[in-house]
Amino acid sequence: MPNDQNKLTSGLAVVDLSLQKVEFCTASIGAIVVFFMMLAGAAEIFLRSLFNSPIPGYLEAVEISIVAFAVLPISYCYQRDGHLKMDLIVRRSSGRRMWIYKTFATATALAFILFILPYVFDFYRNSLVLGDSTMNMEWPIWPSKLAAVVGLSVFAMRLAIDLVASLRMLAVPNATEIALPKQADPLKEAID
Repeated sequence: MPNDQNKLTSGLAVVDLSLQKVEFCTASIGAIVVFFMMLAGAAEIFLRSLFNSPIPGYLEAVEISIVAFAVLPISYCYQRDGHLKMDLIVRRSSGRRMWIYKTFATATALAFILFILPYVFDFYRNSLVLGDSTMNMEWPIWPSKLAAVVGLSVFAMRLAIDLVASLRMLAVPNATEIALPKQADPLKEAID
């Protein structure tokens, strides 16, 4: 049994580190999109105010790009214990009870993501096949729908890893935590 536990632990660690690289890439893409949208927003204000000449298609570009910076970084934020979950009950519990709550919450989130993911993929596929585009500039919409598929798929992988790690901790509560979001201390964050 200890040998099986070691294999599970090392396997979880390897999968977790690999997924962290993917999460960093998707979050970086989201950050780059935000940066360029901020530049475009500043240029839009500047051109509209000084020259009464707005950037054509700016609002459509914002609408298309929102998915990239809203969905792509979700898994990265979750892995860093960002503000994605309401864990008041979990933070006030300990031992097996805490792991029961965490396992239930993670399983529920994973079930929801796996339920909606096929529909999100269908929206992407339909947009690609039908040539769906924005109204004014007629830019294709499928890249933003693909970003939703990618972001939710990465998040589903993170939740699956989290579920296995939570089940491991439920079985052996005194084991070392591996492949789980690092819980931040609110008091320490407030001081820093």
